[in-house]
Amino acid sequence: MRRERMTRGWSQSDAVHAMRTFSNVPLPEGLLDQWKRWERGRNKPDEFYRPLIAATFGTVVESLFSTPRPPLASGNAFLLSATGMDTHALIQRIRCSGVDNGTLDAIAVKVEQLCCDYARRDASVAESEAEKEVVEAENSLRVKRAELAAKANQAEEKAAVARAIARVEEERRLEQLRVELNRSKYEAEIVVPARADKEADELRAQGQAARILENGKATAEAMARLREQWKSEESRDIMLLQMLPDLLDRVTSVLSENLHIERLTVLDGGEGGLSSHVRGLTGSIVAVMEQLKNATGVDVAGILRAKENGKPEGSFPKELG
Repeated sequence: MRRERMTRGWSQSDAVHAMRTFSNVPLPEGLLDQWKRWERGRNKPDEFYRPLIAATFGTVVESLFSTPRPPLASGNAFLLSATGMDTHALIQRIRCSGVDNGTLDAIAVKVEQLCCDYARRDASVAESEAEKEVVEAENSLRVKRAELAAKANQAEEKAAVARAIARVEEERRLEQLRVELNRSKYEAEIVVPARADKEADELRAQGQAARILENGKATAEAMARLREQWKSEESRDIMLLQMLPDLLDRVTSVLSENLHIERLTVLDGGEGGLSSHVRGLTGSIVAVMEQLKNATGVDVAGILRAKENGKPEGSFPKELG
């Protein structure tokens, strides 16, 4: 008792005060004197005070107040008989985290045995075995920490691989979306307008072809009707009269476009100036008729003569042929 108290740096009063805190009933006032007698060895604590003193020093009764009992064959034999496992099996169970009720019971038995043996054994032997137990426990702890670190590293590596795979999958999905977007953009900006322009060109070409075809049909039909009308005397006369101004305009346009006369003065040179001018105009008319015949194939003079003599009216103009 004195060794345990002095190890903690307590006075006898401190030890008595600490012991009162573990008691469920009030302790007598003269307990300090009783404590002094216990340390001097005049008497020993009874069964009531022993558990209180052991609790005060944080140990078990056997470590302070050992009683004679038969020596144990060995620590492992006692632990094996009490729990079904030896010290090595207990350490392995702790190392593999197989902590169950049986393991806890084995630990309790082992601790109690160590406390009891500590009071009876030689100090050097007890210290050596305690150091051995501490070394084994530290080794088990290091192994357990290494296993936990390995598991943590493995989990972190798996998580990193999973993140990398997820990132690759996401990038692949985004690339597919970009390809689809570019394809849709190309379709909208290039293909669709080109297809629309092509279809519009085809429709315009069809429209132009249809218009040309219809114009050709209309022209052919008009020409056929003109041929039929040309066979009729009255229709032919009307057609010639309608065509004559345009034909004369075409013939005389050359002179009107290239010859500009601001004023015309007729001088009589003694040869009948006015009559000569009239004859010149008549000759000009004849020349114009000849030019009209050569240019258009319409013989106006011949048609008029045939009309007068009752002969055939002439051929169909080549412009209407």
